[in-house]
Amino acid sequence: MVTQEMIDALFEPQSSQAHTLENPDREFSRVPFRGRAAATVYPSPNDAGEKPFESEVLTTDISRGGLSLLHRRELLAGQRVLLKLKRGTCTVEVCWCCRVWTGLYVAGCRFADASFTEAVGSSDISA
Repeated sequence: MVTQEMIDALFEPQSSQAHTLENPDREFSRVPFRGRAAATVYPSPNDAGEKPFESEVLTTDISRGGLSLLHRRELLAGQRVLLKLKRGTCTVEVCWCCRVWTGLYVAGCRFADASFTEAVGSSDISA
């Protein structure tokens, strides 16, 4: 299980809540977490000619399978984002994205590589 200590070791936390969000339809439980991370946003698979750009994202929750983040641009399913964390990097793939209001979007992402597990040093996160 992802613990608050593991999350705090990776992100620059702004605030957090101690309880877990349970949903029987989810593969993994979510832990509410608000954090900030620098990011490199890569073009979607359909926009191969575009160049990656640097940005900043805010996380809203995290689980063993992925995280949700807030971004100022709409992200597309399949798009990858490299998060630059305090103890390494982590690549996530956008699964869905929707507009919160003008200029703000929330995206659900899955961990796309083993960097997250390696950064926290815990093999049970990816299990």
